[in-house]
Amino acid sequence: MATVLSLNWTRFASGLPVPRSSAFPFLRKQRQVLRFYRSFRFSGSFCTLCSSATRPYTVVAQLSGSSSYTEVGDERYDVIVVGGGHAGCEAALASARLGAKTLLLTLNIDRIAWQPCNPAVGGPAKSQLVHEVDALGGEIGKIADRGLMKVSFSNRCYLQKRVLNISRGPAVWALRAQTDKREYALEMKKIVESTPNLFIREAMVTDILLGKNDNIEGVCTFFGMNFYAPSVILTTGTFMSGKIWIGRTSMPAGRAGESASVGLTENLQRLGFETDRLKTGTPARVDSRTVNFSGLEPQYGDEEVSWFSFDANYHIEREQMCCYLTRTTKSTHQLIRDNLHETPTYGGWVEAKGPRYCPSIEDKIVRFQDKESHQIFLEPEGRSVPELYVQVKYDKRERGGLCVMTVFG
Repeated sequence: MATVLSLNWTRFASGLPVPRSSAFPFLRKQRQVLRFYRSFRFSGSFCTLCSSATRPYTVVAQLSGSSSYTEVGDERYDVIVVGGGHAGCEAALASARLGAKTLLLTLNIDRIAWQPCNPAVGGPAKSQLVHEVDALGGEIGKIADRGLMKVSFSNRCYLQKRVLNISRGPAVWALRAQTDKREYALEMKKIVESTPNLFIREAMVTDILLGKNDNIEGVCTFFGMNFYAPSVILTTGTFMSGKIWIGRTSMPAGRAGESASVGLTENLQRLGFETDRLKTGTPARVDSRTVNFSGLEPQYGDEEVSWFSFDANYHIEREQMCCYLTRTTKSTHQLIRDNLHETPTYGGWVEAKGPRYCPSIEDKIVRFQDKESHQIFLEPEGRSVPELYVQVKYDKRERGGLCVMTVFG
């Protein structure tokens, strides 16, 4: 969740057209790169910090390949991308493919494009974004469609595909793919590592380097190493001063219990940027070998498979795995009501904004008290692991297991 931010960034931010001139061929490259900035401007996936007060085309000219930062081995780049999640990978790939010398900084190279919560691509609203990223040359839709580059029976990325809201009008249809989060991350990592002009380093960015006129010059890392570039793209996800809560216990952490990123939030605030805090919940995982599937309702994938990518070369059909549907019981609801005061949200020690379309089970029980039961989906996390994702997030650590045990299955 981020917005395009700018420091003295006039023409890009205003969306004014780039002057046309057949006498200056580099302007055509400028327009090409400008489309890259505009196309991601409203995606809400990352923010771009650029400096171009007196020369509004400086950054574009450097991105087009005319940059002086081309020496091998130095720490100067055309673009620096901070964060190696979905948005960071797409931003880095787009920049590098346009000819810019690009640096991708991430806390852990082995966690590039890792899916921390529900390992899925698409869904309501998000599927449209995936289609748009694919139309702009992105990889997320292609990977979700094809699996690994060398397709085999043992390596497949998507586990199941379904078009949601199919009983309603076409305007609200949404393609969703349950993916193997390990295979997906492995494939994106291979693509990022093999892309020309794209360099990857492990580092925690703590500050933005500014010049005399508040122009962007690069970033500073936790251990004091500086990397220089006239453009910095922040795709930090949940890591900036992140904290996780398990019942009343909390600790600094980013995605799925990884280390939080410290320092950058405070320094962005010092530069005048407003920040806010969002929250999300990660449900429990259960061992599929302990689940009684006989009483659950199978949820099969679509017989006619749909695709995210517009390129038919990546449309690869394969055997799909089954998901399952179960429901909460009266015992589930009573157990949660009795312990609402022990949850971070209703206990009062977490006030961040939560996702609108993904309420936790305690939210459902509080907001829809007339409902005697709520749906819960059990979804596999991979073909080679026994973990099942249970869509029944509950914040109380001691009661979480009991809560799951009250559900059918």
